[in-house]
Order: sequence, then C-alpha cells, then structure tokens
Amino acid sequence: MPLRSADHFRTLVINSAVCYVLGFLFTTVLHECSHAIIGSWSGSQPVLHHYYVAHMDRDALPIAHQASIALAGPFVSLVQGFVFLIWSKRREGGGLFQLFVLWCMLLGFGNFLGYLMTGPFFTSGDTGKVLVLLDVPVPLRIMIAVIGAAA
Repeated sequence: MPLRSADHFRTLVINSAVCYVLGFLFTTVLHECSHAIIGSWSGSQPVLHHYYVAHMDRDALPIAHQASIALAGPFVSLVQGFVFLIWSKRREGGGLFQLFVLWCMLLGFGNFLGYLMTGPFFTSGDTGKVLVLLDVPVPLRIMIAVIGAAA
C-alpha cells in the first residue's frame, strides 16, 4: 500500500533531519581534523576537541604556518562540497545515502562560504584570523565577504 501524502512528507522530513545531523557531524569532524593535521605538521601541538582545535604553540609559529592552520578547515570544507557534488551527480536514484551525500555537499559549501562571509566581522574565526594575520585591508575584507554572500 503506498504511503499517504502526509506520511510520505513526515518520513522525508525525519530522514532528512537524520541525514543532516550525520552530515553536520561528518563535516565538523573533517573540518576540525584538517586543522589538527596541519597544526601537527606545523608543530603547534594541537589538541582536538569536539568542535574546535586548541594549538598549544601556534603563536610561536611563523605567520604563514598560522594562516595555513586556520585555512585548512575552510579549504577542506570547500573540497568536501565539490567531492560530494561530483558524487551526487554520478549517483542515480534516491534513498537515504543520496540524501546524506546531498547534505554533505551543502554543508561543505555552506561552511566554506560562511567563513568567507563572516571573516571581516569575526576575527576569531578561521578566515578572520587569516585576514588579521595577513593585515588585509578592510575594503578587501568586505569584498571577500560580499563574494562569499553572492556565491
């Protein structure tokens, strides 16, 4: 017996919510692990927490290393978005896994673009740190935020 319209909608909402949560967790872990890996390679002695990475010796590192640690998360999120975009285009059909792939693509792109948009305003975030470290002029910071919002 086919599902009634309301039952189908409720099932879709629940499945999407579950896939969103799993995709969000996946995106967060991947993003933070990328900070930790680059930090470890740079010698910052990273400590991975559930939603951030503490770097014990980051301030002693050269600015280029500090910037690469901060950019690692957003860059990996962008790569995640493209990988899951390609994956979603190559897969046919639907189902829970396809929904998970869709959420991972959206969350990857959203994470990257969100950091671009907030960089000029929140200097404690990943791109905000880089903009401060590299002493990027304010008009260019705002242009980066507008590009992120437009994308």
